[in-house]
Amino acid sequence: MESLYEYGSRAGFWRLHDLLQRKNVPCTVFAVGMALERNKEACRAMVRAGWEVASHGYRWWDYQHVDEETEREHIQRTVQIHKDLIGFRPVGMYQGK
Repeated sequence: MESLYEYGSRAGFWRLHDLLQRKNVPCTVFAVGMALERNKEACRAMVRAGWEVASHGYRWWDYQHVDEETEREHIQRTVQIHKDLIGFRPVGMYQGK
């Protein structure tokens, strides 16, 4: 799944961003932390647009077989990414299980 990010960050995101901005449509983005880290320009565009950026964990993984220590580390990392890039911590976490 993560191999699909390249198109989205290069072109797909910007096409949707432009369309939603032109039509003045509010948006909630379920973003994984790693994608936010790697696409800071898109992250800034979401914040400027006033979109809600909801946490979708750190990686696009099925966490049911990931050890607890790694999952906790990913949650902490994701919370910090939201604080640094969005301006505040996420209210909740929608993480694959």
